[in-house]
Amino acid sequence: GLASSSDKSRSVRGDREFIRESCSKSLQRLGIDSIDLYYAHRIDKTLPIEETMQALKELVNEGKIKYVGLCECSSN
Repeated sequence: GLASSSDKSRSVRGDREFIRESCSKSLQRLGIDSIDLYYAHRIDKTLPIEETMQALKELVNEGKIKYVGLCECSSN
């Protein structure tokens, strides 16, 4: 996901803590219990994709998201 800093710059983050925090904030903001499709539009290339996917899988297992979508990722 995209993280904003105090200087309004943006960076891509795919770490577990950020994914979980972003999902929680979205659920609260929307007033819902689960998100039908959590779509990662940007992939954090500083981390193995497995770390991001593990965090998303945990959220699926907890019922907070139903499906995961990925963009900008490849099998290489």
